[in-house]
Amino acid sequence: MRTKSVEERPFGTLCVLHFESFSQEENLEIYLVAAAIEMLILSLDIVDDLQDKDSQEIWMKNPSYSLNTVLYMLHKCMSIILKTSFKYKHQALEIICKYVMRSVNGQQLDLQNEGKKEEVYLKMIEDKSGSLTTLSCLTGKVLADGHIDDHCISYSMALGAIQQMNNDMHCLKTWDEKNDFLNGRFSLPILYILNRYSFFTEYLINVYKCKGKLFIPYSNPVDIFNNSLAFQYSNIVKKNYQNKAKQALEMVSLPKSTKEYILKYLK
Repeated sequence: MRTKSVEERPFGTLCVLHFESFSQEENLEIYLVAAAIEMLILSLDIVDDLQDKDSQEIWMKNPSYSLNTVLYMLHKCMSIILKTSFKYKHQALEIICKYVMRSVNGQQLDLQNEGKKEEVYLKMIEDKSGSLTTLSCLTGKVLADGHIDDHCISYSMALGAIQQMNNDMHCLKTWDEKNDFLNGRFSLPILYILNRYSFFTEYLINVYKCKGKLFIPYSNPVDIFNNSLAFQYSNIVKKNYQNKAKQALEMVSLPKSTKEYILKYLK
């Protein structure tokens, strides 16, 4: 099983790349900030896993200990940034607090599982996931020059939403404990079927009434979504986010290498 310790760390990288793109001078403390942001994201991931109860990670073994560790990580993140020499560190902390609270709000909406309309779901993933990519990019940008860029917010918010949609579609293709369908949770492919006339709709409604505990008459249950064009529709919505992000990205003066790194995550 692949653990989070060996995964790529895009949030810290986005912070460093934006700082280097806009700063007039070098400051190696940006790597401390990047590490603090990754620790912040990890703490939120742990809380997400504990709430969803759909992970096999080590912190699931003793939730009480894990929550205590999360509290420490959250405060340590802020402490690390406060101790740096950056001129605009207080503005950066304000950004972090703002978007963490927005992400927590998105997580609350996800837990309530009431996003039965597409616009509610999209707002939820922007809040929950888009906020985290936005705080990563903006923190680096603000530490560099003290300015907030609306175009930066636009493409970084879309970046997080795209990654969440990718994750949601992947979960539906993997028939395990994280599958939203089996857990009776809503995601864009599921909403496509539920909100449109389809010979799957009545069956899916019955599944949700039973909270996913219903016999599935398919040798490959993923065919439920393949045959209904749910994945295709989700990719069309994702394409709209990709176009929005690329347009915003063109309005910001970034090195080619930084743009290429961002574009890699817009797929």
